Amino acid sequence: MLCNGFIFDYAKCVGCHACVVACYNENGVQPPVSWRQVVEVNSERVPLHGFVSLSIACNHCVDAPCLKVCPASAYHRDKETGAIIHSNQKCIGCKYCSWACPFDAPKYNPLRGVVEKCTMCNERLKSGELPACTEACPTGALSFGSIELASSIQAPGISAKPFSPRIVTKNKDIVNRIPNIDEQVTGYSSLQHSGMKHFAPSKINPIHELPLAIFTLICSLMVGWMGSMPWVGITSGRITLFILLGIVGALLSTLHLGKPFRAFRSVANVKSSWLSREILLFTLFFSLSALNLIFFNHIVLSVIAVILGLFLLIAVERVYSVTDKKYRIPVHSANVVITALAIFSISISFGRLLALLLVIKAALYLLRHAYYSVSSLEFIFSFIRVFLGILIPLGSIFFSNQHFSMLMIIFLLIGELIDRVEFYGEQHVDTPRQLAENF
Repeated sequence: MLCNGFIFDYAKCVGCHACVVACYNENGVQPPVSWRQVVEVNSERVPLHGFVSLSIACNHCVDAPCLKVCPASAYHRDKETGAIIHSNQKCIGCKYCSWACPFDAPKYNPLRGVVEKCTMCNERLKSGELPACTEACPTGALSFGSIELASSIQAPGISAKPFSPRIVTKNKDIVNRIPNIDEQVTGYSSLQHSGMKHFAPSKINPIHELPLAIFTLICSLMVGWMGSMPWVGITSGRITLFILLGIVGALLSTLHLGKPFRAFRSVANVKSSWLSREILLFTLFFSLSALNLIFFNHIVLSVIAVILGLFLLIAVERVYSVTDKKYRIPVHSANVVITALAIFSISISFGRLLALLLVIKAALYLLRHAYYSVSSLEFIFSFIRVFLGILIPLGSIFFSNQHFSMLMIIFLLIGELIDRVEFYGEQHVDTPRQLAENF
């Protein structure tokens, strides 16, 4: 398939950043936000190892992940040029598109509270001109023209995910010709090199995502509790607490948005965005549950609410299908469906079911952590998670008459929250800088 796109030649790029400056000038982008970036293999300039540069911005993929996952429908494809265009007026600043894009194209601007990205100089293309970055390249390393489209690309700094990016590369094998002379002749230590090696921080910071971790835990609490209502009965206190949990969850889900007052737009792309589906299902589940608890107390409505809640929990898990994981097991210990079942078993005082679920969670937790090493601080939190959230509840079930004391429930919830926060820290998003450093 032929189309217009970027052409990059590794052998010609000298890393001068003229393309970046041209992008700044053409689009009025303000640092530190940069729509185009230059990343390098051997960015530390280790002696006698050579270096290779890559200029990259949005590749305006045919199967653009940002367009599919954006809950606010802030992206569209220009029918004339094929460029993927982002609307600042529609963006809610959730940054979900940046999780889905392995080319680091959507850039969050904290000053404006929205995402920004390369437009491929769309208006210039419509008037017959070339993108500003390609015109400014002094060596001809970056150009624009007709290319043969491939579903994925195997090249330094470029993700091989099958999104059909509109870019082709030349002379990528130059990386294999980088000099690799014995460092000992320079007096430079390879240990020094490994210590200096820089990796860009992950796009998903578990501390920044704490409101989402609490929100997803609240979803489990509400669904598990709602499922137990026919068994435990409904009181005014339970109704009040359920509604308060729903309100807190709704508020927390907007705290990470750059534009929280545009949160209503988060259901604009139910067709293809799991985040949009999650928000819609939470709204339906909470609304129907609250109305049924307050006015009707009808078993059919309760069943429908629980079914909506299960779909909500599935959507919560599917939201993170756009990221890579540090672990390889298909189900993790922080899975919100398993957590909801644990809450359900506590609510109906079913100790054996809770014990089984805790054993399953413990096994999944150990399997998950078997795939990567942890720091000392992470080990401490892991110990707290297992001790408070699994061992103490299990001991309470088997050795105490008060199987479901309030203290045990609090310990279990603390463990679940730690597990959920760790889950965010185990998400990984490819970026050109990380891929280049690891090439």
